[in-house]
Amino acid sequence: MIKSVTTANKELEILTIPPKTTSLLQPLDKYGFRPWKNFVRKFFDRLVLDSIDLDLYQRNNILKLQSLVHNQFSSPRFRNVFKYSWFVCGYTDDRQENFPNHDYCFNIANKNCSRHDLQCNTYVFIICSWCNDSLCFDHFFTDFHFCNNFQ
Repeated sequence: MIKSVTTANKELEILTIPPKTTSLLQPLDKYGFRPWKNFVRKFFDRLVLDSIDLDLYQRNNILKLQSLVHNQFSSPRFRNVFKYSWFVCGYTDDRQENFPNHDYCFNIANKNCSRHDLQCNTYVFIICSWCNDSLCFDHFFTDFHFCNNFQ
């Protein structure tokens, strides 16, 4: 079926991943999901440390958090994380090591929220990987800081 819709001047080669080898051959399984899971774990840890009362096991909060994490990892700042995943699997020779880890967003030095226009004096919860703003929990999670303005 796939070959029937393939353009005539293009060559298509279909490869099948052998059973029980996805953890070795899938780029995201090999490396990409590790920083993602570490980001989520750090988010959970910050909730506990900051005594924020939020049930992250509710469906809407799970979806909201995963959407925000996806947005943060979509930043050009983390682009090489996923390129590195392809290198680790052996699919490319382009070794990308120039990327920050998830700690970039949680490397906070007791600053106040950068939303001074909203007169917020709350401590920073996270740093946006897009705009580099220091955001409190409410301005990041509650207000759903879905950013695409790279600074």
